[in-house]
Amino acid sequence: MRRTPTSTLPLVLLPLLACGQRELTNLSADERAVVLGHNELALDLMAAAPAEENLFLGGFSITSALGMTYAGAAGQTAEEMAYVMHVSVEDPTFHEALGAMTQDLNGRHKGYELLSGNRLWGQKRLDFKPDFLDITDAHYGAELKTLDFADDAEGARRDINRWVSRQTKGHIDEAVQPGDLSASTRLALTNTMYFHADWADAFESESTSSGDFTLADGGIVQAPMMRGAKPAGLYTDEEVSVLRLPYKGEELSFVAVLPAAYDGLAALEEGLSVSQLDAWLNTMDAEGDADVSIQLPKLSMRTRIQLDTLLSDLGMASAFDPASADLSGMTDDAALYIDRVVHEAHIDLDEEGTTAVAFTMVVTTELSIIAEPRSFVADHPFVFFIRDDVTGAILFMGRIADPSLAAPEG
Repeated sequence: MRRTPTSTLPLVLLPLLACGQRELTNLSADERAVVLGHNELALDLMAAAPAEENLFLGGFSITSALGMTYAGAAGQTAEEMAYVMHVSVEDPTFHEALGAMTQDLNGRHKGYELLSGNRLWGQKRLDFKPDFLDITDAHYGAELKTLDFADDAEGARRDINRWVSRQTKGHIDEAVQPGDLSASTRLALTNTMYFHADWADAFESESTSSGDFTLADGGIVQAPMMRGAKPAGLYTDEEVSVLRLPYKGEELSFVAVLPAAYDGLAALEEGLSVSQLDAWLNTMDAEGDADVSIQLPKLSMRTRIQLDTLLSDLGMASAFDPASADLSGMTDDAALYIDRVVHEAHIDLDEEGTTAVAFTMVVTTELSIIAEPRSFVADHPFVFFIRDDVTGAILFMGRIADPSLAAPEG
């Protein structure tokens, strides 16, 4: 069912790029509600993904692609999408707030790169509704490019892949794989994200050495562990340790949540909530940063996943059902349904910092006719997030079950 709006306050749109700096620092009630809903979806997807496997997802990329799709949904499909995305404000406000966040994240940053790009790829000679195109253009910056899926799906695949490769600086070259598109594809809604940041205080490469990492089943593997004492936020209790390690510019951070027990990750993920994560981080803010002795796996990891089943199980099944999908807000020329939601994300975590990229594509198809000393030792499974500390939005999230399967290349 559609969520009841929690606030009727008007959205205050800020002059985001007027000065070329981050300006979305004082969020309105509606903007906070959209960030909260986005973060709840991020944790829902983490919990729904296959357990005991390494995982890395671009949460904001997924929300952006689904948000554009939601702009063209109606009826039961729109209600289910709103439920899954935790939309708690009126639709125009949702798109305006998400658009404001997107523009702000794309602004000029202090010491790091962060870019989010959107584009629509539509079947040529198919008329898309002006209202739908107005929303996706004005709030998502998504230009519509026409392709000929019907007669040249392979050519369309190459065109989209070239765009994705440029947007991700070559980190994702084959985002759209053979079979992702077909002659029946009518609209592909795509988002890319590129992130690169150095640590505020880099690790010394000479201090990286092999160390034990205990798996959830009690087995032990060797992983390259970065080591060093760094100014960082730390929360600890009997059940969990939470580390917040800042990136240069102090606007984004790496947040790792480590259960006390080596086999405690499944229970941690099951009970993890946005409010709990915020509470841990707020405790750190109150206490301030101090040196923490850190051991953290160095890794390179890639995840490619179709989100169809996860999203359907979370509650938006009708969007994937040709008989009941209602995407009538997109066009009157075809009865569309979501054929698949493709997601790919990469992360490289090393002594200097982090590079992370993500791609999400929604393919619509036509229905044919603390104790001292302070320390954080990530030597067993944990989850992590790359978080925008300005808005509180989770940009990327991941799970390390076995770092020996996510070893850096070279």
